[in-house]
Amino acid sequence: MLFSSKNLKISTKLFFISIASVVGICTLSWISINSSLTGSEALEKIYRQNVIPSNTIMTTKNQFDTILKDLIFVTSEFLPTGQAKNRIVSTEKILDKFFKDSLGKEFYQEPYLKDKLQSAYEKYQKNIKPNFPLIQATYAKDITQEIGTLAIDLEESSKEISSIFEDMSQFTDDRVKKISLEIGDSLSDNLKLNIFVSILVLSSTCLVLWLISRYIVRSINFIDKEVSTNSNNLDLKSEIVFNKKDEFGQICFNINGFIRTIQKAIIKAKETVLETLKVNKEVCDSSAEIISFATKQDEISNQVTVYTREILNELRKQKDITQETSDYMKEDFKMLTTMIENLQNIVSSIEKISVDEENISQEVGQLKEQTVQIRTILEIISDIADQTNLLALNAAIEAAR
Repeated sequence: MLFSSKNLKISTKLFFISIASVVGICTLSWISINSSLTGSEALEKIYRQNVIPSNTIMTTKNQFDTILKDLIFVTSEFLPTGQAKNRIVSTEKILDKFFKDSLGKEFYQEPYLKDKLQSAYEKYQKNIKPNFPLIQATYAKDITQEIGTLAIDLEESSKEISSIFEDMSQFTDDRVKKISLEIGDSLSDNLKLNIFVSILVLSSTCLVLWLISRYIVRSINFIDKEVSTNSNNLDLKSEIVFNKKDEFGQICFNINGFIRTIQKAIIKAKETVLETLKVNKEVCDSSAEIISFATKQDEISNQVTVYTREILNELRKQKDITQETSDYMKEDFKMLTTMIENLQNIVSSIEKISVDEENISQEVGQLKEQTVQIRTILEIISDIADQTNLLALNAAIEAAR
């Protein structure tokens, strides 16, 4: 099955252990919180339902004691009459309010307290409350004897009522002690439960962790033993057999894969070595052939060396001939250079003559133009002379006439 011990991974087991631990811690926290809430609610219940009413009972008892004490103190002149008179008014209001509020409260519905409260209320209504106007009037008269007589009349009733309130206060104190013991027992039970759950959670966690640690150590030792056996014997044909499919099973699977890879690598290495040996043999054969060929090459090289030396000698001769030819060519070059310089001088002279001829040609052209102009002028002058001659002839003819 998927969730069997063989298929369940260690990380999953640790996850379940963590969940169990968290649940245990949450349970402990819930017990602690519940204990705190129980104690808090119990204390609030004691304070609200017992301490406050008990304080109210004692306050009311003190009010009844104050009525009698004020009468006695005024009679003994330890207390001013005016102060006692003012106090009796507030005392009456306080007592009336107490009985009005208390008779309907749930706290006083307990049979014992209800009977006691009812008895005190009846005595108050019968013996104390009707005397409040008389007490005020007596304080107003400020007659010590009447105040003393009134104190004696009210003493018995006041003490009886005070005794009733003392019994009620004692009853509430006993009930507080009883509730406190019950709370203590409840908290003690919660504490025992908390301790039990803590021990159970810690013991279970430690046991499961010990089992897992033992399993891990055994698995590691098994894998180490198998690997050591394979490495010492160099036997890579035997694989590690691990039946469980957890992390260690995966590790064994990977190791077996690694072993198979090494096996393949070794087989391939053997094949490579065989091929290498074959290639080495071929290389040796080729080396022998190369050595024989090299010997022949040495002989050919010696012959080439002889031929090279002869060629070098011929080259040296050719070099000498080339040097002589170079010298002749240098002399010819110098003669050509001189001829070129002479030709350049002749060309320069020809260019200069050409420029002079061009200038002369321009001047001849100008003279030609000027000659034409002069010729034109002479023709004009000739015409003028002819005309003058003609005029002179005409004049002579005319003169001859």
